[in-house]
Amino acid sequence: MSKMPHPADIMSSPQDIESNICAFVRRIKQMAPLAKNVALTLTASIVDVPLFSDEYRGSLVKQVCQLADNVEYNVYYQPMSMDLQPTGVCEMIITDMDGNDISELAMQLERRNASTLYFLGMTFCGLNNIGPLIKDAEGRYIQYPRLHKPRLANSQSLDVVQRPAFPGAVPFPVLRNLTIGSEYYFGDDTPFRGNAGTLEYLELDLNARVVSVIKTRKVFTPSSYPKLHRVKLGLPYSLLRLWD
Repeated sequence: MSKMPHPADIMSSPQDIESNICAFVRRIKQMAPLAKNVALTLTASIVDVPLFSDEYRGSLVKQVCQLADNVEYNVYYQPMSMDLQPTGVCEMIITDMDGNDISELAMQLERRNASTLYFLGMTFCGLNNIGPLIKDAEGRYIQYPRLHKPRLANSQSLDVVQRPAFPGAVPFPVLRNLTIGSEYYFGDDTPFRGNAGTLEYLELDLNARVVSVIKTRKVFTPSSYPKLHRVKLGLPYSLLRLWD
């Protein structure tokens, strides 16, 4: 049985690589001319192709993103430099497979698409990611005018670290579905501001700090969230162990 050639042996020049990228994207368009959604998963395995540099990965990503109106972008490793990243992404999932805080470059990618994001999933979201999620590099508050479903998952337990507060920030004005896992990294009611008329689903792990914020800021008062019809509350495992 003949051995499959390595991609680097097939694409021997930059012109060949770019030509093959364009041909690949055209073929996808021919196969699915009415496609309305496209999903991209960017993993570290693609870096094993020697000639497939960031420039060509960026070209492939941008061209594929232009195939449809709704783009889902999954990033599972350190993303490409920002000038090669796509815009207009509607759904984004950012994961650090090492379990570390999400990189600043990935946070820049998220902010680059703040105006179009509908869903944002951040796995291993750390305390250091909350500031860049709410503020840009110049310290200005960021707003996500289309974001309906942020999901901030984390695995850190920070009992004594002070959480950041963002007075006046209204990042999620059309929020419908909010999921915050394990730790509430905000020092105030930032994620609940401006969406009293839109929030429908809330998933939140409770602890003394969260209850204090909700009570002090008077987040939930009678009729404050008229569309909220489902609430899922949980206790962190660290608290459950105390009751064993």
